[in-house]
Amino acid sequence: GERPDFYGFITYKFWTPPLKAMSITRVAVPRKYQMQGFGRLLVRWAIEKAKQKPRQECAKVSLSAIPKAISFYKHLNFSVVVDDDQEAPDEDEPKP
Repeated sequence: GERPDFYGFITYKFWTPPLKAMSITRVAVPRKYQMQGFGRLLVRWAIEKAKQKPRQECAKVSLSAIPKAISFYKHLNFSVVVDDDQEAPDEDEPKP
């Protein structure tokens, strides 16, 4: 039979108190399906899963993004937070 297409995946972890957070560890969509909304659906699904937890168990969703994915997450209302040991990405820098 015909194999169904693979549109992408998301991995995440719930951190118990005191962190009380969901951490999205990876979002991947095959190149031929990028820019079609599949990544957005995966992230929104994870956010809804986090919202189903009581606030005292999960108060936020966080992730670590590669520089080229930052604008994707900004469109999903994530904010850039820079760790002390990282430099802020320069968004005005020309991309290769």
